[in-house]
Amino acid sequence: YADRAARRLARNVFHLMLRWQAGLEKRQMVLFRTVDIAMELAVMVAVIVRTHKLQREGAPNAAQATMLTEQFCRNTRRFVEARFQDLWAHDDVAKYKVGQQLLTGELDWLFEETKTPAGDQGNQHAAK
Repeated sequence: YADRAARRLARNVFHLMLRWQAGLEKRQMVLFRTVDIAMELAVMVAVIVRTHKLQREGAPNAAQATMLTEQFCRNTRRFVEARFQDLWAHDDVAKYKVGQQLLTGELDWLFEETKTPAGDQGNQHAAK
């Protein structure tokens, strides 16, 4: 799986470069996803290699290590597949716009003090 996924990542990065060209450097979240995929695959391979070494050496905990490795790899595959989907289907532009609104103060109303609901006033007195 790791070998196929690494090749798939390389193809996706190539296609991202074709699509965004010099603008890819501004697509930080897309680049972060590619790094996430690469790092997860590297860790997966390292865990598998370590488990194989334990098996070869006949370590007493090799069976448990194998079970843990299999679970780790299942989780990692799910994470990697989600990141592959997010490379092309994401809402980064919308998130950026919300972030800009937050920085310009358009969303300051979110931080204003709110009145305590009438039902909660009794709980405040009970805490005293």
